[in-house]
Amino acid sequence: MNIGLLGATLESLLLALELRKHEHEVFLFEIDAELGMPVQYPGWLIDLEVLGNWLSKEQRDFLTLHENEHGWAFRMEWAMKFLSHQATKKGVNCFPRTRVLNTTSNPKGFKVDLTAGERSFPSEVVLNRIVDFTKFGGSRPGGLEHQVKPEHRIEYRSEPLQPWYGALLLQADAKQAPNAALELHRSDGLAELWWAEKPSWIPERGFVETYEANLPCSLEDLTFDAAVGRVRSFLQKLV
Repeated sequence: MNIGLLGATLESLLLALELRKHEHEVFLFEIDAELGMPVQYPGWLIDLEVLGNWLSKEQRDFLTLHENEHGWAFRMEWAMKFLSHQATKKGVNCFPRTRVLNTTSNPKGFKVDLTAGERSFPSEVVLNRIVDFTKFGGSRPGGLEHQVKPEHRIEYRSEPLQPWYGALLLQADAKQAPNAALELHRSDGLAELWWAEKPSWIPERGFVETYEANLPCSLEDLTFDAAVGRVRSFLQKLV
């Protein structure tokens, strides 16, 4: 089957790789210029063996995973780059800076019209399934969205999501942070914090980066392991 994925999220990249194992043709459409950016998921892992199923030893070593009380912390931005690279190597058709303009029924499935530019990407493709991951991310540049008829798309997740707010800061400053639901100390001397409500607190030396995403409500569902489990469960229903 020809399967389109809307939005380059952690779980869409994992699903793309799983679909390629079953020899499906996969098309990944991302409005941003770079796959997997900005960061929209905690760099949090419970079982080291899970990551070994997706990244090479060299890539895992580069992440310099750091053990915490409840699992391991790593740089999610680099994990996403590695997953994007793996997807390309495995034959996933990746379309950054591309927006779906319209979908129409076709005897072979759905005809999908795409934004055209100076690249060699096609202006249309025909798909059998369209899976929507866009509600995981925040707003896209310029407020742009994919235009897909509701009856043509499959929502990846039907259960409620909630906003989560993350920040990267010095580990010394993290000691002063109030009410963080998740605190991950990384090997680079930085700490990654996540709150279920937008914090008003700002460290004296400021944040290195801040993040915002719509993610599962339960803290336990924010791990890389949980994302893998959801993808594999969804795959059984999709194909």
